[in-house]
Amino acid sequence: MALVVFADEANDLGQLEDCARMMYMHYAWHNVPTWLIGPQYCGGPIPQRRANVLQVWPQHGPLESLRPEEFNPRIEALATQHCK
Repeated sequence: MALVVFADEANDLGQLEDCARMMYMHYAWHNVPTWLIGPQYCGGPIPQRRANVLQVWPQHGPLESLRPEEFNPRIEALATQHCK
C-alpha cells in the first residue's frame, strides 16, 4: 500500500516541500510510503512527459524527474509485496 499525492500546483522543489509540510499529519498517520507528484512538463505524448516526484515518507528522498514508466514500477512492487 502507498499514498500518492498529485500536487498540481507544485512546479518546483519549494512548492512540493510546502505541500509535504501541509500533508505531514495525513501521511504520518497512515504510515505508508508516500510520494508527491507535481504537474507534467515537457512536450510530447503524455506517457513520455516528466513530472517532479518527491518521496516524503517513510524517508525523505531527493527530487526526481520521472516519466510514468519510471515511477509506476515502484508502486507495482509495493502492491505485489502488500498483496502476498
